[in-house]
Amino acid sequence: MRKIKLLLVVFTTLILIVSCKPPKRSNFPCELPNLSSPSAPSQNLEISVYVDGTPSMEGYVSTSAKSRYAQTLELLDSTFSLSSSKVTYQRLGTKTQEISREQYKQDAQSPNFYNGKSPQYPALSFSQIETAITPQTQDNNLVVIVTDLYQKNTDVTKVSKEIKKNYLNAEQKEKGYSVGIIAVKSEFNGAVYTEETTTAKFPYSTDGKQPDKYHPFYLIFLGKYSDIDNYFNKLTEKLPEDSKYVIFSPQYLLQEVSHFQDTKTQLPNELDITKSLSLNNGKLAIDKDEDLELLEIGKKEKQDISLNYDVSFKSYKHALLFKDTSVITKNDNSSLGKAFQVTDFKLKEKANQEEYGLSFNTKIKPSEMNPDIYLLTVDAIAKDLQEQQWWDEWSSTDANLTDGSKTYNLAQFLGQLKTLTTDVMNNGDAQAVVGRFCFAIEKK
Repeated sequence: MRKIKLLLVVFTTLILIVSCKPPKRSNFPCELPNLSSPSAPSQNLEISVYVDGTPSMEGYVSTSAKSRYAQTLELLDSTFSLSSSKVTYQRLGTKTQEISREQYKQDAQSPNFYNGKSPQYPALSFSQIETAITPQTQDNNLVVIVTDLYQKNTDVTKVSKEIKKNYLNAEQKEKGYSVGIIAVKSEFNGAVYTEETTTAKFPYSTDGKQPDKYHPFYLIFLGKYSDIDNYFNKLTEKLPEDSKYVIFSPQYLLQEVSHFQDTKTQLPNELDITKSLSLNNGKLAIDKDEDLELLEIGKKEKQDISLNYDVSFKSYKHALLFKDTSVITKNDNSSLGKAFQVTDFKLKEKANQEEYGLSFNTKIKPSEMNPDIYLLTVDAIAKDLQEQQWWDEWSSTDANLTDGSKTYNLAQFLGQLKTLTTDVMNNGDAQAVVGRFCFAIEKK
């Protein structure tokens, strides 16, 4: 009898030990996506500068005083020459003509460089910018094109096609190839060429006009992102303040994605939901992490819960921002079904050009949840990019064709570059994850 009692005590003790086994402690790291970082600027960079030498450019050097255009040519030369780069110069039109640095410095600021009256610089009726957009023979090349974007029959699509072929495509993405545009408004006194033929033009003078009525020209940079960004940073300090900058790069959109660090949200007081430092339902235990949102919902709570979050992300300085209305979400916990949704993404600009705010709404349906601890990661994925406001402001259409402060088809051209960037961004399995939000939710 004593042996039986002893066995019962031992058996009962074992049951108590097993039943008192501590809950499994979960390590739920919220690992943010690995974003590509630009390489260092190229060593021994070779820079090819192409100056549009067609008649539509003559007005920039026919002003009473040295124009912004002429000053920019000098700025490019001094900036490139102070580097260790090898720089070559070309006159661009229907074909290219190699010129020396001295010709670039002196003659490119003279009307004869553009009007065809000098035998040294034969007449070039219109520009074919695409002739300067050729395959990169090596990674340390940078192409810079100075132009007003006037093309034969204003066919900017030819330019976009060559850019797609040689720079903005899935094959070149891993090389960091990008396209940079700097837009500058300059004093001007001459003929502005419009659509159709070189006979379609109108006189335009900026004498007595404010800078917003100056005539635009553009610097097109083609090469590796790191080299473009390096020279953008040097030039922004010296170009006019009203100049515009954009880099089209499918690889370098964000420096840091949105996540829950330093997030702000307010829980509804009338509902039984609280933020917690730890969760423990006897089977699973999990502790708070800075990137992890821990929520505890009471067992009697049946009403839908709506939570508004404000987070931040870090963009590259001259990159296109993603379009908030294009953001979709991907949830790795299918067991929640319709009980959990993240929607209504909205961008909020912050104090500088790199840091932005992002708000979104989280909807939770406790009535659709069983008592348990749910672990889930929500990825916010951007499918499209924004156009910038100045694209339309600086672009003329058939309705305002003779406005010399604008460029015909500019918005179309920049929109095409944005589309090429978006296409590469969404190519194949590639996904532009702009936010990662990790939740641990206990439903009592």
